[in-house]
Amino acid sequence: MPQLVQAVRYDNMGYVVEFIKVLAQKSQLAAHQLIWNMQTNKFTDEEGHTKDDDLYDTLESLIEFIGTSLSGPAK
Repeated sequence: MPQLVQAVRYDNMGYVVEFIKVLAQKSQLAAHQLIWNMQTNKFTDEEGHTKDDDLYDTLESLIEFIGTSLSGPAK
């Protein structure tokens, strides 16, 4: 999962982002692991104060997309 999330940094065509969306819709476990990993990777410091300029906006939108696709107890 960490490598997949980091691949978003170099995803100029949007293929990795689309793959993450499909994967998250297929598996709730993968969705939760992705959300957790994206939460940790959107900042460059340990305290979560400095946003990663390359990843923050993309990961924020992915987290929101995945969150809205979850339902019931998974949410």
